[in-house]
Amino acid sequence: MNRIGRSDFPYKSVLAYLPLAVLAILLLAAIQQFGSDTTSGPAQVALVVSGLVAAIVGSLFGKSWSAHEEGVVILVRQTAPAIYIILMVGALIGVWMTTGTIPTIIYYGLYVVSPDYYYLAVLLGSGLVSLSIGSSWTAAGTVGLAFVSIAAASGLSPEITAGAVISGVYFGDKISPLSDTTNLAAASAGANLFAHVRALMKTSVSAFIISIGVFLFIGLGERVTTDTSGISEIAASLKANYFVSVLNVVPFAAMIFMAARRFRPIPTLATGIGCSILVGIALTGDVRAMVFDTWQAAGAGHIANTGVDRLDSLLSRGGMAGMLSTIWLILAALFFGGTVEKSGCLKVIISHIVRGANSQGGLLRRAGLTALVSNIVTPDQYLSIVVPARMFNGPLSAEGIPNTELSRTLEDYGTVTSPLVPWNTCGAYMAGTLGIATFEYLPYCIFCLVSPALSAAFSFGRDGAKRIEARR
Repeated sequence: MNRIGRSDFPYKSVLAYLPLAVLAILLLAAIQQFGSDTTSGPAQVALVVSGLVAAIVGSLFGKSWSAHEEGVVILVRQTAPAIYIILMVGALIGVWMTTGTIPTIIYYGLYVVSPDYYYLAVLLGSGLVSLSIGSSWTAAGTVGLAFVSIAAASGLSPEITAGAVISGVYFGDKISPLSDTTNLAAASAGANLFAHVRALMKTSVSAFIISIGVFLFIGLGERVTTDTSGISEIAASLKANYFVSVLNVVPFAAMIFMAARRFRPIPTLATGIGCSILVGIALTGDVRAMVFDTWQAAGAGHIANTGVDRLDSLLSRGGMAGMLSTIWLILAALFFGGTVEKSGCLKVIISHIVRGANSQGGLLRRAGLTALVSNIVTPDQYLSIVVPARMFNGPLSAEGIPNTELSRTLEDYGTVTSPLVPWNTCGAYMAGTLGIATFEYLPYCIFCLVSPALSAAFSFGRDGAKRIEARR
């Protein structure tokens, strides 16, 4: 087989986009055929097929199959901690359902729900929890899931609620000094952490204020009235089938404390599970039954049997097994990301993004666009920060642009758009945890949609400063 050389560069440029084109076509076909929830199999197949196309293109560029395998292995190794966290979250949800922690939160939440202001309360509450612990995943998997469950039980929109949850947790995660992505963005761009957080306020607070206005408008505009008889039935069933007690809030408080003290995610989640089991034993007095029930729930999930179909559907979830389709999606995405990177396709695509930036503002927008493309092509939030940071740190410093401008741009385009991509680790996690398909909650992730737009708008202020390189 003749391999394409440098003289064939125009053809190389076209071929580099072939894996993305194939993926787009297959995903559109999957959505049309199977609906918005394509992550139960069709999306995984599309990612693997597109990854094979990337490997074929890479072989034309002179890359060996072993090189592509190496790229996949590297990504899997980098993502392994996230996979174990997903399994632990599944176990946590199953155990918290069984012991009554989540039913307790739902029970009390039903009595404070106000249709007009519910989505706004979800946005603010999710943001506050995420800000205090610096983790969007932990906040979404605990209070976020409870908010979505309350909405479903009250006749409100679970999709809008999921959008409000994701908007809130990513705002809190983004501006929290405890957040791993906030620290990573600052370190990758060579910026001081607290200077980076101050720079984030420029776009993040503006985007959050817009989100507040939108969710308030949606709540007031919907004029939804909750079904009080339905709420009473659900509350009575929760009380009859679970130990609804303030003691069941202790596991959540313990986990928040651990996270705020900056313990690692897996020990934090394990503490939440352990505390929940101890509370369950204290409430039931049956050690053997509680241990084996939670053991089963941690692995296979909780099966509710309250006699109320809507409530059973709401509470029957969790378990490590329930997260396997999410992990399957991530592994398929890593195969695609690894082959696209090692094939050389990603390098060609990014070189096209960078080309033609003749102003400082243009250079910042290209950095942001690279972060966004990295989120899609290399399905990991961390890579969407690290890859463009490596590419743009030198050129931006040479132009005299502060490092905080780059670090802020990476978060505005990279961190917050990760849950909008179904095969990204964040998108897969949010869909699997909240039980809402990515494309169903995506239109309501106002903060995540507005942040890159505001970042681009602010960057136009630097368009008057022509790049030194462009002036030569």
